[in-house]
Amino acid sequence: KSLNETENEVDTTDNYESDLKDVYSFSQVDNLSQENIDSIINYNKANVMTLNSYYNNYLIGRANGIVINEGLVVTTWSFIEEALIKAQYITMKDGYGKSQEIEGIVTVNPDSDLAVLKLKNKTTSKIKLTNSSKSKIEDAAIVISSKTGVGYSLRKGIVVANDGYIQSSIPVTKEEQGAPLFNANGEVMGIISTKAINTSISLS
Repeated sequence: KSLNETENEVDTTDNYESDLKDVYSFSQVDNLSQENIDSIINYNKANVMTLNSYYNNYLIGRANGIVINEGLVVTTWSFIEEALIKAQYITMKDGYGKSQEIEGIVTVNPDSDLAVLKLKNKTTSKIKLTNSSKSKIEDAAIVISSKTGVGYSLRKGIVVANDGYIQSSIPVTKEEQGAPLFNANGEVMGIISTKAINTSISLS
């Protein structure tokens, strides 16, 4: 099913039947209530960012990000590296469509595929972080991301492995790198990395 992303909205209808249901129990994520899902969206929507890189106004790459502290956004180093090589500038906007200006790069970690950007405006983050080592196999996993740059979608799955990197059952694309991965309590467990982009497993 294709995404039905609408400006400033989060689509929650992008459901899919994972082949992994024959191997793992999806009961925890299947038991999430709509109230729980709405709470996660409303609490985090303003802090989920869409980033686009351009050269001569042509789109070079797209990614997502998450505001983790006052004026700081985490995304992937893969996206930033490609933008530094191929693009002239990067634009960013939040889940409400408000543009955010990037002041610079604070730090990067190529090994973990992370980059921290500083915003010119001191955007306050209220997200909740959790220690990723606490995530267990078959725990609920939720991704809020934008593939098209217009609106966001929310998809649900489970944790299928955690060996320092969380692997989930949620299929993702390159354009969704940097998107936050939440647990059932709406806490950020990690972000989507390009190290394992394919049709069945995402890596955070």
